[in-house]
Amino acid sequence: MDITADWIERSWPLTAVRVGERFGESNAFAVNAHEGDFVLKIAGEWSARSDVDRATGIPAYLRAHGLACAPSIVHARTGAECCACGQRLAYLMERVPGATLPATPAGYRRLGEPAAALHALTDYPGACPLSAEALRPDMLAAAARYPFVDEYRALIESLPPLEPDGLPIGLIHPDLHPDHAIVRPDGTLVLVDWDECGTGPRVLDVGQPLISTFLTEDLTFQRGEAEAFYSAYSSHITLTPEERALIFPAALFYALWYLPFGPSAPARWRRIQDALRRRDELLAVLPGA
Repeated sequence: MDITADWIERSWPLTAVRVGERFGESNAFAVNAHEGDFVLKIAGEWSARSDVDRATGIPAYLRAHGLACAPSIVHARTGAECCACGQRLAYLMERVPGATLPATPAGYRRLGEPAAALHALTDYPGACPLSAEALRPDMLAAAARYPFVDEYRALIESLPPLEPDGLPIGLIHPDLHPDHAIVRPDGTLVLVDWDECGTGPRVLDVGQPLISTFLTEDLTFQRGEAEAFYSAYSSHITLTPEERALIFPAALFYALWYLPFGPSAPARWRRIQDALRRRDELLAVLPGA
């Protein structure tokens, strides 16, 4: 189905609509209207209704808990939070004005605050769809594409269970990064890209950036940025001994999961090998390490 201004105006209470650029390779489009600037997002080909309900329901859930860190959803003319777009679903959200959070120690310190605030929310009704255990079979199957297939599979198989019973849970994003954080003109921080959010072990969110963000593909460890993020987070939440033991395995899981996305799999594999050699150095940034 073509995305046209006429269809958007029929579906949402907007006037003088203009459809702008597509954001990268995503199914998201800039929309300008008399009422303001928006982002139209088309659900993926295999997305279930529950995926769309999760993405569109998160702003109201957060507001009910006193948090305004997600873009607001524009309800359709029918009052629904999404509309049919051919065989898929589409939803419209505000295009948050402001600047992307700088990837500096100060920026990461700010990012640690909402991470802790989200993890304090334990009653969100939907599970995070990125279950580490559910993804392992797909990761093992994908290993055949790499020249380092045996080493890749061995690392995946060596990972301990990352979602054992009894681990503290919370609302996880689970891709906290300055690129997904926008500072409004009034200074409010808004997180975007909530497609994979849900309740899950908070250690997955805590571990995710340790390798995939703070260790760059040119093997530079951004110690100051990492210390700032974890210090801000730890000022609100104290990780249990069980969580601390799983931070590096969680970081390794995400680094392995991200490997096939983008053109730089060899560089990401070198980063994984470097992280294994520097495990103690990376973990030393955690408060109390």
